[in-house]
Amino acid sequence: MANTKRILFVLNNFTFGGVQVQALYIGEIYRRAGHEVEFWCTKGNTDPAYIERLKNAGIRYRICTFIDKFSRRMIHPRFWLYLPKVYNALRAGKFDLILPFSFHVSVVMNAFYKVTGNKECYFMERIGAPFFQNYNLRLDDYALRNTSGLITNSWHAARDFAAFYKLTDVPVKVIHNAVSIRTPKQDRAQWRASLGIPENAVVVTMIANLTQIKDHITLLRAWQKYQAAYTDIPTFLVLAGLQYNDKHSDAFNAFIRENTIPNYTYIGSTPDSAGLIQASEIGVLSSLAEGCPNIVLEFMAFEKAFIGTSIPGILEVLPEESKGFTFPIGDENACMTLLRDLIADAAKRKQLGQVNKAHVNNTFTEEKLKAAYLDLVES
Repeated sequence: MANTKRILFVLNNFTFGGVQVQALYIGEIYRRAGHEVEFWCTKGNTDPAYIERLKNAGIRYRICTFIDKFSRRMIHPRFWLYLPKVYNALRAGKFDLILPFSFHVSVVMNAFYKVTGNKECYFMERIGAPFFQNYNLRLDDYALRNTSGLITNSWHAARDFAAFYKLTDVPVKVIHNAVSIRTPKQDRAQWRASLGIPENAVVVTMIANLTQIKDHITLLRAWQKYQAAYTDIPTFLVLAGLQYNDKHSDAFNAFIRENTIPNYTYIGSTPDSAGLIQASEIGVLSSLAEGCPNIVLEFMAFEKAFIGTSIPGILEVLPEESKGFTFPIGDENACMTLLRDLIADAAKRKQLGQVNKAHVNNTFTEEKLKAAYLDLVES
């Protein structure tokens, strides 16, 4: 390819979270267009299946924990000790475009990409208010003045971020996520057999890594209340997602140990989210903040009914008919009521699933995502 570009993606982890899955979609788009693509992991958490996807796409990858050590110590007087490795890695890269998929790495990359000979770097905001307000980094104002522009995956994040940082001269692009349906590795019957779930059970599933913005506990409390009150319909709750060695996973595991939760299982991370979604009737995302949640798009693409928290990121991606099936943050009673209503009403689940599929197919297409990201390097 005559005009091949070198493109760098910088991620906290190589796992199957929403951010990482979306980065894979975009990286694969660039590879199919003939560009050179490289992924850097700053925290060192890796899933072998994710690495395999990178290899299959012809994407080079690198573990760069020194970037995380540098960014996390920006509030410490000695954080400059980590600068040489960051500087040298960027200087050796000579990238045409850098896309850093978290706040911390966006600060680092945008602060140093120009002085190390790289051409373009965007500030990527993937969560939205209020979590970016919790940061107080020394370089954030400089990085935002230095950036090629702000890219968010939601209108609410673009609005709130620009207002909080008083961005007036920084170009802002909103590029919604897209969903690329992959063939399940196991079909519905195989998934249910592997989990010991009968065919006639209504399966409720939440797929989300255990991070500070996810609220698994509210869903578990709601499920406890539902199980205590209603036993006429066979039901099963499946939670999937990666745990990290931190306080969020500790709180989740403590809750599981201290409580009896009937008809429930936690399966950890799975590379076959498509198969698990296909084996479910209802998708759930209990969360404190989202940008454009990829897992919600996946549930909708598989024609599933969906229940979620009534936060801007979720409401922005849902069709009007499904917005009534959202609940306030932390409201386990409201969540339980929505679970009860959808579990009992198969016709409503089918109707919502059809509406959701039509909405995601019309609005969150890979063609739109492809055009927007190719425009960054080919315009």
